Amino acid sequence: QISQYSTDLFLGMNLGFDVSSKERMIINANLKKLTAETAGLGVMLKVQADDVTCNDPKISMDGRLRVTLDSLAALMPDSLAVEARGMMKAHIKGNARLSQLNIYNFSNADLSGEITADSITVNMPKDTINASIDSLHIHLGPEEITVGKDAKKVLHLMGITGTIAKADISYK
Repeated sequence: QISQYSTDLFLGMNLGFDVSSKERMIINANLKKLTAETAGLGVMLKVQADDVTCNDPKISMDGRLRVTLDSLAALMPDSLAVEARGMMKAHIKGNARLSQLNIYNFSNADLSGEITADSITVNMPKDTINASIDSLHIHLGPEEITVGKDAKKVLHLMGITGTIAKADISYK
């Protein structure tokens, strides 16, 4: 039971709304900064939505996530004997129309992000899982690929690329 452990949650928010009128009522929402911190997790998020009442509002975002595995493992009951070390960071930034936030149109969004970690170690003896990963870097972002020899035929894709310097993972 994780409920037997107590941890502090720090939450900060700076929220603003803009309303402007030209030919019609335009409502923009702006979450200037949301931060949350607790044992092993840190989140920072900025989001802006332009013309939220239209059929296809534009959403801009800048978000960061930090995960400290040592602190998260300390919250696990001793009976699980989970050992974890390392830190992972994630960042996503860009903008998209609401209609682009689905599997069919996601490649048209202007979003990019990455997940990085220097060294991660997780041992879960009860589940017989052992993992050790060094130098992880995963990138998500738009890519353009020319089809054949015709430079006019270009596919717009959302690509995922990554590198791992060393990985040792076992499951029995």
